[in-house]
Amino acid sequence: MNTPKQFNTPRTLVRAFEENDLEDYWRLIEANRPRLEKDFPITVKNTLNKSATQNWILQKIFAWQQKESFSFLILEKTSARLVGQLTIKTIDWRIPKAELAYFIDADWTGQGLMTEVVRQGVKVCFEHLSLSKVYIRAAPDNIGSQKIAEKCGFKMEGLLKKDHRQSDGTLTDVIYYGLLAE
Repeated sequence: MNTPKQFNTPRTLVRAFEENDLEDYWRLIEANRPRLEKDFPITVKNTLNKSATQNWILQKIFAWQQKESFSFLILEKTSARLVGQLTIKTIDWRIPKAELAYFIDADWTGQGLMTEVVRQGVKVCFEHLSLSKVYIRAAPDNIGSQKIAEKCGFKMEGLLKKDHRQSDGTLTDVIYYGLLAE
């Protein structure tokens, strides 16, 4: 297993976290914190200040080294601006399967960038990690994430009742999308 530290899509460079990513990552999280609170409560909790955010980045790097999860930052090529994150997580090497989790800056939604990134992320999962299944969990009201999953070939497998805890403690449903290796 040789997970690439970076990959490209037509409009993005997607690369592993680095220790010196604090300022750009902090800006991304701060600009999107209200949007992320519902679907990314752990990220929000671990990035409340710059010191905590630096520790979070180091945790991401360590998790990569341990092959527990693989977190990537998404940079738009033309501007070199950090616009999002893609993580391969909840890896079950026994099956083997993993979850793809992602978010994009509010200014870049609806432009197809995340669809490009998820397509390439799926290739990494199947070709480099040799996973047999990749899944996405989307909130029922997160139509954008549902559309990305469907455009990338994922099939809805069901609705998981009260399967996600938001930042405020509320338990919510998630739609489970799966994609099998060809």
